Amino acid sequence: MKVILNQSLIAKQGLTLSELITIEELHKTKQLLIWRMKHSKKPETLRRLANEITEIEYQLQDAWKFPRDVNFHRFWELPGCVCPVADNRERWGSGYSIHSQDCPIHGWEIEI
Repeated sequence: MKVILNQSLIAKQGLTLSELITIEELHKTKQLLIWRMKHSKKPETLRRLANEITEIEYQLQDAWKFPRDVNFHRFWELPGCVCPVADNRERWGSGYSIHSQDCPIHGWEIEI
């Protein structure tokens, strides 16, 4: 699996070879988890894998020397997610997002 990294951002952040290797490995792990999500239909599995991807997103922010901020995770791009794409893309980074109640990953169940 090939990973292409932003060369100007690498220079701007002053990343070392060791840090670049970490970033590359995190991206490869994330892609593997996405592949597994594409091949699963079980909501429990999708949610578990989505949680693992969220943790990798935080680790990537750390590795790139950015603050940890969930508002910059693009959850609506995950396989199986049915949350509104355009609405969330418009709100990306703002702290506001929209989740669909019917989403097998981000939806919620009402207990009676």
